[in-house]
Amino acid sequence: DTAVKAVQRYVKATGDKEVAMSAIRFLVRENKFDMAQSIVQSLLAHVDDGDDIHRMALLLALKSGDEMKALEQFEWALGDLPKGQKDRVAVEMYELLKQNASPAMTTNIMQKLLENADGDTSVMRLVAEVQARLGAYENAQSTIKHALDLAPDNEKNILLQARLYLMQKDNEAALGVMQKSVQEFPENVVLRNYYARLLIQENRAEEALDQYQILITMGDEEQKAQSRYTLALLLVDLKQHEKAREQFRRLVKSRHFVNESNYYIALTYQMDDEKEKALPVFKKVERGTEYWMDAQYHIGEILADIKGPSEALNFLESLDLKTDVERRTIARLEARLLRQEGRIEDAIEIFDRLLEKSPDDIDLKYAKAVMMADDTSTEVSRVEAIFLEILKIRPDDAHTLNALGYTLADRTDRYEEALGYIQRAYELQPKNLAILDSMGWVHYRLGHYKKALEFLRRAADADDPEISSHFGEVLWVNGDHDQARDVWGKALLKYPKNPVLLKTIEKYDHSH
Repeated sequence: DTAVKAVQRYVKATGDKEVAMSAIRFLVRENKFDMAQSIVQSLLAHVDDGDDIHRMALLLALKSGDEMKALEQFEWALGDLPKGQKDRVAVEMYELLKQNASPAMTTNIMQKLLENADGDTSVMRLVAEVQARLGAYENAQSTIKHALDLAPDNEKNILLQARLYLMQKDNEAALGVMQKSVQEFPENVVLRNYYARLLIQENRAEEALDQYQILITMGDEEQKAQSRYTLALLLVDLKQHEKAREQFRRLVKSRHFVNESNYYIALTYQMDDEKEKALPVFKKVERGTEYWMDAQYHIGEILADIKGPSEALNFLESLDLKTDVERRTIARLEARLLRQEGRIEDAIEIFDRLLEKSPDDIDLKYAKAVMMADDTSTEVSRVEAIFLEILKIRPDDAHTLNALGYTLADRTDRYEEALGYIQRAYELQPKNLAILDSMGWVHYRLGHYKKALEFLRRAADADDPEISSHFGEVLWVNGDHDQARDVWGKALLKYPKNPVLLKTIEKYDHSH
């Protein structure tokens, strides 16, 4: 008691906050909350130059169960602080409340705050947020509705009302709130932006597109550019590639999102099978930017398609790669191109070198095992051992389950065992086209031709020559030679050198 009184006198005489705060922290550690509170009150009376004192006062009030003193600190935060600082401090104080007060005490303090709010909508917003976090959504909606009745144009309260509906899983109601807000306040960039993002979240891309067409005319230059970039990405998702490229070109011209825009201009050309146009634009993506590595990867892919794997491999070997991530990314593509050249042993050697540096890398082990499975000279037992090692660590890895099942179905007669692995993968990812292909292939091996065709028809949407090879083979064996030729013919137009496709056609269709 004597020490506490001495500190109080010292604070009054000198205004030295640091000594007082050190004493308070010591008393808190000793659970002497009343003594600590008396020093805090001296600080509030004689110093009061920082919100850290008020946070400490709130903490002590909560520790000692003093609702009135806790309420005083919230009212200080919500009443006396500048607007920009008010929300931050109120949130910090709420965190103290959440950690140190019971739900009942929290509810009582919030109720008293609301009673004393006197039309202050920022207080109402804080109370509504706390009510929502306590699960009292109806009370929170009632509180925020009252705040909006008083200030219908308060964007923070409008956004909170929408978020409250989202918390209740009523996404349509949230969209309704935001749609109404942009109709009532059409010039508000924040509200329209939130509405547009919510539409994207709800997979209503066409409607989001309409909002971004408006947003590119609103706000400052940075806001307009950000909206245009999002608009362009939406157009890519909607496969409106030429319109997307137009927006990306505008961004390049205005010097906003330059590398990102060049990357997506090139990518959409590649997606449209205009590889010659894509190549020079990919080369514009600058080193040191997020998209440089991906651009080099796509350049390698395009060179392989246009000039052959050897040309692509020469390009990749010429790259001055700086980081392990870059080296690993390019090494994976090199392995894939070596596989296309039939140099599977060289491809496997690449993964061996990578695994020397990262022996516990599961993804590298998986990639190596997939490559080994393609090599008919590799014993299946070696491939199986790697897949099983991965499944011990990741038992629900659908890709590994599928790869193991497919390998057993394709290279052994253990068809029932293969079906078990692939069935598990299918249950985890029923829309995965590679897994659908494996389901079709294992049923074909089991002699279930009708079921095989059901799965392979669903997998046929994939742009994959090996899936086309399987589909065509099952159609042929099932007696539908014309449709088999049609499937193989379409695949050959795009993949004229694919070894699996060529081998299958040679085996069955001697007219080629």
